[in-house]
Amino acid sequence: MAGPGRPPGLPKTGGRVKKSLDKQQRQLVSAELAHSILATFEMLGGTAAMVEWAADNKSVFYTQILSRLMPAPQRDDPEVQINQQFNIDTMSDLEAGRRVAFALAKAAHDQGIDTTPVETIEVTPQQACSWQNPTPPYTQHPEAPVDDPDRAKWASELSLSPQERVDQALVRETRECTLQNYRGGPGEQGGYAPDRSPASTRKPTVAEIRRKQLL
Repeated sequence: MAGPGRPPGLPKTGGRVKKSLDKQQRQLVSAELAHSILATFEMLGGTAAMVEWAADNKSVFYTQILSRLMPAPQRDDPEVQINQQFNIDTMSDLEAGRRVAFALAKAAHDQGIDTTPVETIEVTPQQACSWQNPTPPYTQHPEAPVDDPDRAKWASELSLSPQERVDQALVRETRECTLQNYRGGPGEQGGYAPDRSPASTRKPTVAEIRRKQLL
């Protein structure tokens, strides 16, 4: 088993670089440089010379020199965002529901959503299963009787034979005939010539006999 530390033969991957200055040596160099800078400043005229230079270069003095001595401006505290990850597999259903409800309530509060509880209608399982049509059943109102002579005539002749319908028409025309609507017989029309054919000697029908009796 290898001991602690870097194994022999492997390159060094950390620590101070070889032949570089350590902390104490860097402090000595910094002190010497600071002494040299201060001595140069005194030889150039010190504070009086710097005031004369600053009067000619105010913008440089304020932005490059004075700004380094002033305290840094206070920063506003950034918004703290906490990202939490929850393993729902290890939670019970009640605990998971609580966390979900809290997240929804927090989001609604941040967005200004009204979370006033809405009154719910209590419905029992029996009422939910017994469905009823909300609209009343359609009731067909009986139609008012319409006084239609043609329809009444058509209904009365449904059970009649064609010959009986012809007879009914002749009887109806005879009863309803007046001077205003009388059209006259074939012999009363202009240009009538008696039929001399053998068919004119046929026997009259029952309708014709009945019509003659009514006239």
